[in-house]
Amino acid sequence: TMITAEAAAEGPRLRVDCAGPWEYDSRGTQCGYLLRDTIRRGMSEATTAITEIVIDFTKGNYLGGDGPGWSVLGKTTRGVKITYLAGDQSGRGLQELFAVTRLDQFINVVVVNDA
Repeated sequence: TMITAEAAAEGPRLRVDCAGPWEYDSRGTQCGYLLRDTIRRGMSEATTAITEIVIDFTKGNYLGGDGPGWSVLGKTTRGVKITYLAGDQSGRGLQELFAVTRLDQFINVVVVNDA
């Protein structure tokens, strides 16, 4: 199994809901492509220019890998604000990934208490 991702534009914000495990192995790469393609599709279908992408990962389980970074990278260079919302465990993992790769300059991680 791997993550599911659905995108919906809310004005200038694209909200992407992710659920399921983001694994470290090759399925993690598949998760990255899925997220990247979902964002791409959501941005192309949006009727307003997207200035912010919020990836709701509170129902996701980040287990490792660099996919959460590279899958959104092309967007940050265009000045689009990127935020991951994640539960405690996934949030810490994402924060560590982005700190090590210096992507924390472009990508925010907001840890929300597990619902």
